[in-house]
Amino acid sequence: AHCPLPATDSAHENVVIALTARQLNPRIRVVSELQDVEHEAKVRKVGANSVVSPQHIGGLRMASELVRPAVVDFLDTMLRDKDRNLRIEELVIPPDSRAVGRAIRDAGLDQVPGILLLAVRRADGAWEYNPPRDRRIEAGQTLIFLGSPADRHRMREVLGVRTGD
Repeated sequence: AHCPLPATDSAHENVVIALTARQLNPRIRVVSELQDVEHEAKVRKVGANSVVSPQHIGGLRMASELVRPAVVDFLDTMLRDKDRNLRIEELVIPPDSRAVGRAIRDAGLDQVPGILLLAVRRADGAWEYNPPRDRRIEAGQTLIFLGSPADRHRMREVLGVRTGD
């Protein structure tokens, strides 16, 4: 399924596109661009799952460059490093995963030494950063980790997550 990306210069047009996409397919993911973040609530209300404001993101980036220049440089370098090809990845845990009900430390993640587990988003949307290794893995959770595409593939195998989930 394709994901609509309403990205016109008109907030009104983006609202109409998001609303139309949501009506055509209630399960589709809709990401909308907005020039003005004041319209975010309106676009989300009609069906956008996420809203991106390039101006807002640019402002945050400029502030980060001033306050945490080494962190910004690290992330830029890491994400563009051709030798390591590291990414921040996500993996949703389906109900049939062999990891469900097991503690993080017992789920087999040590079989993928190249990954660094950063966070877990629970099924209810709450985040747990740097989760303790005794935390149980539950269906519907999303694991957020640093690793390569090959590491992500290996994680899927270790956790028993079918391709396409």
